[in-house]
Amino acid sequence: MNCIKCGREYSDDLFKESEPCHLCRTKDGSDSADEGHDLNPGAQADESQGTLGLAIDVFRRAAQATPENLVLSPDGLFQTLSLILMGATDETQQLLQKCLGEDYSEPTGATASGATASGATACGQDQYCIANCLLVSNRHTLQETYKKKLEQINADIRDNVNFSDRASLQSLAQELNDLFCQLTHGLVREFCQDRDWHSSTSIALINSVYFKGFWETAFRKRIGGSVFTLPDNQKVVLDGFMDGEINAAQEAEYNDWRAATVPYQGDHEMILILPPEGIMPHEVSPEIIMALFSSLDSKELSFSSSTVPLGLPTFSVDSDTNLINALAQTTLHSLFTGALSLGSMLSNPVPVFINVFNQHSVIEVNEQGTEAAAVTHVGFFTSTGMSSPKPINFTRPFIYILRNKITKKIIFIGQILDPRNLKEDSSGSASNN
Repeated sequence: MNCIKCGREYSDDLFKESEPCHLCRTKDGSDSADEGHDLNPGAQADESQGTLGLAIDVFRRAAQATPENLVLSPDGLFQTLSLILMGATDETQQLLQKCLGEDYSEPTGATASGATASGATACGQDQYCIANCLLVSNRHTLQETYKKKLEQINADIRDNVNFSDRASLQSLAQELNDLFCQLTHGLVREFCQDRDWHSSTSIALINSVYFKGFWETAFRKRIGGSVFTLPDNQKVVLDGFMDGEINAAQEAEYNDWRAATVPYQGDHEMILILPPEGIMPHEVSPEIIMALFSSLDSKELSFSSSTVPLGLPTFSVDSDTNLINALAQTTLHSLFTGALSLGSMLSNPVPVFINVFNQHSVIEVNEQGTEAAAVTHVGFFTSTGMSSPKPINFTRPFIYILRNKITKKIIFIGQILDPRNLKEDSSGSASNN
């Protein structure tokens, strides 16, 4: 549907027909366009409302279908889509340009001076690395202009793949798993198998993102356990819990949703969002996230003499998510209902269809900081107030968002339903990092 005031598209399950969109609504639900469009000016300037809303929409749908801890990388998702946009034509190009906006009009890749294919970028003490890979069937040839653009971002191009040779595909899958295990510093050890590709596969795109950052102020490990309330209202005692403090300017509240931002030693921050009691993380909406972001961003340069106690469980999440169903219910749905036009990618363009859209993401959070990585794999086939502050204790299901403080891009987003569900290492034993 479209907003009756500004004409902007928004998800039809968030508001009733003929209502203004979330940007034209004030906090109390009125429809003042003058006030509504100031709801999140920072996001409008730095990241398009389309990608922010789309990131939350994908998270909501994936979280609702996932009754366990979850982590996704919207930035990894959009970086992959930007690789498609770079080679798209006609309706496919128009759709992706509309959804991705200027921030993802071109994919990001390794710097030319990068020591490895990851091309690490250091922001203060933060490290954020992006890598891209393209597989092309030996039945197709790449447009030279597209190939040169990939070379400019140091993408790994493999343009003579025989997708009918099962033995060579097994070798290729192992080689790629080894490569992206290295690029993600061992967090994502396996993301593809030879059965992901078929004789009709024409193209496969792979993107990886890796983040490592230390808190600006390290947390303290809590002595003694803390009680966490599970979705079924069962209360459990956690061994891994940490305490800290934030400035009062680092918290926000909107319609009983509370948020706290915890900065890293660089250009990134983690925004923790606590739903009201009885509300699950997947029930969040773009309106709520934008309002909380707007409040936090407006306080960014302010300082308060008061502090707010903050308690947070240590957690480690490993998610292997098929994103097709979630994406097919968003504004990108037409990518999955018909053929894509990739005339700027292939010299002999043929209709192609998406049959693989998976993301393997991992995040580990402890007293010192955060390490996270994601590998996204897309495959195409041819055919057919003033009161005393209350402590913010994340002792029930909550949302976490890792974003860049400068661009406001969401790097990772997820939910914690049960902090006891730790990532398992390759030997099958629980990892307590």
